[in-house]
Amino acid sequence: TRFGGLGALRGQYADFLTEAATLPGLAPLAAHAADYAHLAQDWIVFTDLIDPSIDPAERSGHFATLADQLEVIAAAEERAATALATTLGTLGH
Repeated sequence: TRFGGLGALRGQYADFLTEAATLPGLAPLAAHAADYAHLAQDWIVFTDLIDPSIDPAERSGHFATLADQLEVIAAAEERAATALATTLGTLGH
């Protein structure tokens, strides 16, 4: 937790988007809060999968599972960031 927190801080970012959306002209940000709340859950799943005491014979399979979860997270992070960037681009117009 030294450089992050529960859910890689995505839950707090979802809360920020929800709160920011209450400000004048920022209502569209609320549409992205659920994406970041879901990402928080994805990161929690990932951290729950980490097992530092895994048997050396099982490490390859364990690392494959971790890599699969990171692929899910990376794709979701990209979708969420792209969607948010698109919304931010329309706010000034």
